[in-house]
Amino acid sequence: MKLFNSIITLSLLLLFITSLNAQDTYKLEYKFEKGRTYRYQDVAKTDMTQEMMGKEMKIKSEINTVIRLLVEEVTKNGNEVLLISADSMKVFSSTPMGDTTMVLSDLIGKRTRVILSKLGNVENREIVDSVKITGRAAGAAQRESIQFPKLSDKVVKIGDTWTATTEDTVNQMGGKIAVTGNYEYTLLGQGKKDDRDCLRITFTGKTTTEGKATMQGMEFFIDGSGKTNGTIYFDPKAGLVVYEETNSDSETNMALTGEQQMIIPITQVTKSTRTLIK
Repeated sequence: MKLFNSIITLSLLLLFITSLNAQDTYKLEYKFEKGRTYRYQDVAKTDMTQEMMGKEMKIKSEINTVIRLLVEEVTKNGNEVLLISADSMKVFSSTPMGDTTMVLSDLIGKRTRVILSKLGNVENREIVDSVKITGRAAGAAQRESIQFPKLSDKVVKIGDTWTATTEDTVNQMGGKIAVTGNYEYTLLGQGKKDDRDCLRITFTGKTTTEGKATMQGMEFFIDGSGKTNGTIYFDPKAGLVVYEETNSDSETNMALTGEQQMIIPITQVTKSTRTLIK
């Protein structure tokens, strides 16, 4: 009887181990197809509070953008050459001075060429169409208007995690602003999104910002930190992000030097979504 029980126990253990090994595994890769055009709609809503000279000012904004990705080429090593531009870009803001809506027509259709690796790393970027625009939007015009989640370089299964670090510098407002991010991704499970069989990936991250800018002849030094989290629905068969939602908050200090020294603390809370348009 003891021998029989031992055999049963061992059999159940082997069955359990086999079931673990039989879990579906995935090699996550971007698979943009040469000649195809993909479009995403981005919506970002931000609540910002800044304090200056003892007075607090609250600003609400919403940026609604439709982004176009035209796949020029897929190289032998799997890198994808993308022409990225905005089909539309509208900004709504609400401040104590009133509400405004702007259509950034100078940025619409202006292309940036990006070489993207299969894992979502930007290997190279170049501006194709120059933009005659000044002010805050000038820095945005120098960048591609979409960021790609970083995928694991290993085969993964449900419950696996991986990490990624991003470093980016933007020429903005007469200076340079560097943003560094450290992220952890988790393959949480499977899920349906827009009639697609997707993988649900969650992520958390921390960011730091530092640099300087010039406004109205005054030089500001900028430093800050932030936290972010969100969920990605990734179609592994098509190699595409189908939907992404992100929540982030940050605290930044702008320090004015010279005769009028002051520190302006800024707090931001942003909720954003990205949806693949059929």
